[in-house]
Amino acid sequence: MKVSFWGILLFIFTIGRVSAADVIFENYTEDTTRGWRHVSKAFAKALMTHERKKQDLTGYEQLDEIPRDPSTRLVWKAVPVSLGGEKIMYVRPTLDPYFAPFYGTHQFQHWLVLNGQILYEGSSDIFQILGAEHSGMRVLAETECTAITCYTTQFLFNPKTQHFEAGACSSTRISDGTNLGDCKKPD
Repeated sequence: MKVSFWGILLFIFTIGRVSAADVIFENYTEDTTRGWRHVSKAFAKALMTHERKKQDLTGYEQLDEIPRDPSTRLVWKAVPVSLGGEKIMYVRPTLDPYFAPFYGTHQFQHWLVLNGQILYEGSSDIFQILGAEHSGMRVLAETECTAITCYTTQFLFNPKTQHFEAGACSSTRISDGTNLGDCKKPD
């Protein structure tokens, strides 16, 4: 039996799609954070400094929605992202008590951290770690939904920048689960 280059490529693509569908870890906005470890005070302070550079937290501070010790509102869990066995922290805000600066209407912020370095940061309805691999790390998926459509973006690790970067994106109609193909997010 003669196997063509295109046949092999199609086979590899199919295998990759199957493994990409395997979800190793997932977390939703409303998932409980009870039982998760709190981040250290030093880490919380560094993350708050990082976030102040990205978003205006003044209103939250004026309303006393940021506690003196924000480590009481940030939690983490070790997640299987690295294929090298390094412990990577998945950090997110607590759900109870609610930490308003890191929640949107229905989304929550989350970060992947290795030895104090932020490898990934996002805000979505659903965060997933997939079985597929890229450059020594698992592929990530982040899903954001509107009332009509969900948009899922895969993130691949770039060893040169030491960060995860957006890759493929697909959209799904919520009402019937129809795959709408590549993302065409509304402006």
